[in-house]
Amino acid sequence: MKKVLGTLRGGFHLSQPDVALEIVRRVRDAVPAVIPVTVKIATRIDDSAESRERFFDIFEGAFALGVAAITVHGRTVEAAL
Repeated sequence: MKKVLGTLRGGFHLSQPDVALEIVRRVRDAVPAVIPVTVKIATRIDDSAESRERFFDIFEGAFALGVAAITVHGRTVEAAL
């Protein structure tokens, strides 16, 4: 978990919905509208309620920003390590 979260990539962004959604927004803005943008995320970092809420903030926010599809890993980042 330290490797994933310590590098400020991937699963780390589940702990910062605003940053994750800013990345999505910038990609959507940079890519022509005719090209679909997709997102791939884990369900959350751990089993806490806070982590679950952050997942849904990102999930719903990404669709609101125009993402065409989201692939969800049905596990936590913690369980993947």
